[in-house]
Amino acid sequence: MSLIFWFETDETILIRRIATSASDKSNFSGFIFLLTWVCAWWREIILSQPSFWTSMMISSSSYLAIDNFETANSLLRECLLHAGSTMPFCFGVFLFDVQLSAPGLSDVLDALAGVASRWKEFRVMVPPELLHYMHDQIHPGILPVLECLDFAVDVDAPLDRNLKHLVTLELSVYLCSFFAVLLEKCPLLQTFSVAHCLVPENDEAPLAVRPSRPIHHTQLKSLNYRLFRIPNEMDPWESVYLPKLTCLEIEAEDVDDATVVNRLHELKALATRSKCVLDRITLDGDIPDDVVASFFQVGSMQTSSFSKRHNGFVDETISNPEPRYLER
Repeated sequence: MSLIFWFETDETILIRRIATSASDKSNFSGFIFLLTWVCAWWREIILSQPSFWTSMMISSSSYLAIDNFETANSLLRECLLHAGSTMPFCFGVFLFDVQLSAPGLSDVLDALAGVASRWKEFRVMVPPELLHYMHDQIHPGILPVLECLDFAVDVDAPLDRNLKHLVTLELSVYLCSFFAVLLEKCPLLQTFSVAHCLVPENDEAPLAVRPSRPIHHTQLKSLNYRLFRIPNEMDPWESVYLPKLTCLEIEAEDVDDATVVNRLHELKALATRSKCVLDRITLDGDIPDDVVASFFQVGSMQTSSFSKRHNGFVDETISNPEPRYLER
């Protein structure tokens, strides 16, 4: 039982299979963990199941200096051993203010990379140095069951791996001019979220190459897109068609009006040529009303629900919006 108590009492590194709140978007569940406290028989049955050990979160507090991960490495490898050799893993790795040179940290990352072929869900918020180290330990084409990938890292996310089974992709930063290249790598993707896009300094970078043919992605249904500034002559959605797109969520923070107009124009062109029917459109942030009206002009945007938020509050919600209403 010492291993279980370490999960909850270690004050430096926490390895656990619990969600901190009901609003946590990850799938880490702590209810089964609580059942181990009922009695010794229940505990023995639960701990003997490999599935109990397949959902783990590795985290450090942002306000606590971390300089040794050797205990975390031992606990992680013990968990991996109990999980057996076949079941898929759900991992969350959230480390703040740490360096790769910390004792035991590279071993932790090596252990995670060693089971990359069994990642089903992987959410990561770590310094760029750690992300790139772990990326280098993973062989290309070794992510056969990965369905959910969340990079909360202010660095270009390494995406040159096999992502053909990916269903959900969330990126804080995407180093690429054109999304067509990425979407072609993820044919089963249904939910895509991107907070920022950086144009590579080298125009010849593989992901920056202009798409040579149209990409008709027939699975993507939900797009969460934060507007950002890029050179006006570039349309990141060039050659992309999303005929099954039903939900479009747009965020605008700390961007000038010209950028908002340009990015919305690109999204409108995307929806129009895709001939998709949007069940819901949400605009979040300080977007001028005349820009919103222009977004729906010409009757080319088909949607059954539209809402506009500002500072987290809903200004208005319109069901079955008509262009003439939005143009007033």
